[in-house]
Amino acid sequence: MIAQDFIGKLYAAMAILTNEKYQQIKLSGEKEQYIKLSRRLVKKLFNSRAEIFDLNSRKNSKKILSVEVGSGHDVIRPSIYKYFTELGYEVDFLLYGKKPEDRWNFFIKMNDVKYKEMVGDEAFILSVLALPIMQEYDYIMLNSSSVYVANRIDTDWDYKSFLTYMRVPDRCKYGYLTIPPHPALYRKKDKNIQFLTHLGKCGTPMLSVSCFGDVMITPKSDKNIFLLTGNINNGQKNHEMVLMAVKKLLKQKITNFELWVNGQEMKAFNIPDELRKYVKYLGENRPETLFPILEKVDFIISGIDSHDGWQKMMYGNGTCSVGLMYAMGFGKIYICE
Repeated sequence: MIAQDFIGKLYAAMAILTNEKYQQIKLSGEKEQYIKLSRRLVKKLFNSRAEIFDLNSRKNSKKILSVEVGSGHDVIRPSIYKYFTELGYEVDFLLYGKKPEDRWNFFIKMNDVKYKEMVGDEAFILSVLALPIMQEYDYIMLNSSSVYVANRIDTDWDYKSFLTYMRVPDRCKYGYLTIPPHPALYRKKDKNIQFLTHLGKCGTPMLSVSCFGDVMITPKSDKNIFLLTGNINNGQKNHEMVLMAVKKLLKQKITNFELWVNGQEMKAFNIPDELRKYVKYLGENRPETLFPILEKVDFIISGIDSHDGWQKMMYGNGTCSVGLMYAMGFGKIYICE
């Protein structure tokens, strides 16, 4: 759900606090004004009796608030939900976006899920976390340790440090949790936060991201279908390296395979004409179309290139690629390089 009434009240409070409209300040790119306005809003809400998620009626239950401050990482939400509900917690989600449709629904194969969800922009998330009612949560989990979305007041911040900077008090009972996507870059800066990793790196508790619900674990096909999945950019994987491998196979007269590629084009993805019979770009697939693809393929290729220094440092020190998540969840063989 979108908490329209609550959002409306927050934006009305912003209008009271300043003569300039909130959206005008945000869109003008006047970051310092936006930060000052948001700080004043937090102060205004510091002792507010605003209620969300029916928390007052759920005082006797164990609860965790899972917060996604970025535009991605929805892929880990089913695992968070599964593991914490099995531990006896009720799970609520506070997500960045304009509307629920902005988020990808990785719960489509899960049955009987019961969670509460609210979606809003960064000021809305900040405002919710400032409310006194947050003390009803046992834990607040930051699904991402930092904000990677550009042109926001919290861009590139360690999010727990950002909350401190914005004078948002620690409200939850037992402290914060986070799952940094790149553990090699993460530096714990606050004693009231504990971090987990997807691969158990650095002796941390591990939250494996392999839960996608009641998916079909299919036998190997006779087509030898390889999938290269995830964002298309040089920083995260080397698509050109994979295309070179296809060329080598064809040069050796090996043709009993198909390579499927899916993911958001952060850079243009061009398939050479001579490879188009064997290589297919499937576009950026949401779970509704991605899951059937994952059920059909035989192998998942990481595209990780150990000659790339950044990739070697990240993936060699705890970063879990989305391809590995899918390989674990759908029972596919994962080809690292």
